Amino acid sequence: MPTEVAMRIKEAAGDRSLLEYVTRLLEHEPDHADLGSRWERLRREVNATAADRERAAHFMADLSADEPERRASPPGVVLDAGLFAALERRAGWVTEMVDRWLRDGTGLATSANVIAQVWHGGTDEQLPTSVVLHHTEVLPLDLPTAKALSLILGVTGSVDLAGAHLALIAGTRGWPVLTSDADRFEGMHPALRIGVI
Repeated sequence: MPTEVAMRIKEAAGDRSLLEYVTRLLEHEPDHADLGSRWERLRREVNATAADRERAAHFMADLSADEPERRASPPGVVLDAGLFAALERRAGWVTEMVDRWLRDGTGLATSANVIAQVWHGGTDEQLPTSVVLHHTEVLPLDLPTAKALSLILGVTGSVDLAGAHLALIAGTRGWPVLTSDADRFEGMHPALRIGVI
């Protein structure tokens, strides 16, 4: 977690213990209807340009290129931390792409490890992350998964647990993984498709 984010969380907690602050945050997460209206407001504020819409359409078509039936968007995508960072920066083409996925019912999945990296308390700047998480299957690190990841890490020589988990999720589902760092997935799964954000 970046130092400035950690400082903002400590400042927001004030005199309360960090555990008490986090517990209170989790108890007061916005409901689905509130997230939906806030997402629409954010989408209007981002105001994706025609170039953003075109870039999003091309990106999604490229992700679907290997599908048996070529579609406007893939049946599902696996999300790395880079996607959440791009959303929080209010990148127009990424916001447009995610909006299409939400409207089309595209499957979204990620690793609980990624959430541990990107979740900073759900402040207003994290509205896009909150919305996407509401529609995303977050896969835990259970014992069978941990054993599989141990083998992947052993074979590749990597120490990137989150990357290995994302590769496993994407590879077993046949979905592409979206990332800002394609190199981290080197040799992790033979059929892995990667979309670089």
